[in-house]
Amino acid sequence: MITVEEALKQGIEIIGAEKTQPNFVVSSKAYIKVAHNSKHSIEIQDTFNKNLAIEKYSNKNIKQLIITYLVYPEIWDGVERKEKSFFKRKERKFFIDIRFPDYQRFCDATKQEAMKIMAEQTLRGTEKFLSKVKDFDYHKFYADLKELFEKEGIL
Repeated sequence: MITVEEALKQGIEIIGAEKTQPNFVVSSKAYIKVAHNSKHSIEIQDTFNKNLAIEKYSNKNIKQLIITYLVYPEIWDGVERKEKSFFKRKERKFFIDIRFPDYQRFCDATKQEAMKIMAEQTLRGTEKFLSKVKDFDYHKFYADLKELFEKEGIL
């Protein structure tokens, strides 16, 4: 058995180790009826992490962008989840919660349509929240993100 430090020196990835934290985390909080589509957020996350680097946009202010899709019916009697963003300075993590405006459209969507909705909402949410972040090259990020979604056939 070897230590974590030795494994990292040998190039072995350790889940949860500081050096292997992804630049982007994309997840969802969703009503059970859309679980079949909300799980595709993992594919969006993988696309981000394979093609984008947060350092290209943030001057080391933000080291991780965490996007959470909020997918609930318009009439919802559970915990109220609103769109918001917040920054954990010490950890250099920027969080964005994006509420999907058309629950039924997402619920009825095919996989490709669901991915497109996620892409559209990601662009809308990043425009709403990241465009206001100081020392973050939002315009470049938005352009690269849109181009990536188009290249991958998501938009």
